[in-house]
Amino acid sequence: MVMELAFVVADYAPRKDGVLNDWRTFAAVGDPGLERITAPCLLIHGERDAEVGVEHSAFVRDRVPRAELELLPRGTHIALWINAEVERLQARAIAQLRR
Repeated sequence: MVMELAFVVADYAPRKDGVLNDWRTFAAVGDPGLERITAPCLLIHGERDAEVGVEHSAFVRDRVPRAELELLPRGTHIALWINAEVERLQARAIAQLRR
């Protein structure tokens, strides 16, 4: 299962049109109202994520009142599934969801 996920994420060509459409759509959203989110928010982001830059998670953290950002120094886009600290990260994510 993990290797299947890795191959899907790694093969960008079939997803390119969809990703470009997402970027255009997201750019047109405007203010998403992040300041109005009242629930605790845990952001887990790999510093080596080649898909989404850390600045995206930092942007959310800076606007959501109860947001917390955990940066993973060697983490990639799929760090929640493949990482040296995977058990700790998944346990933390599950605990956050149960809050």
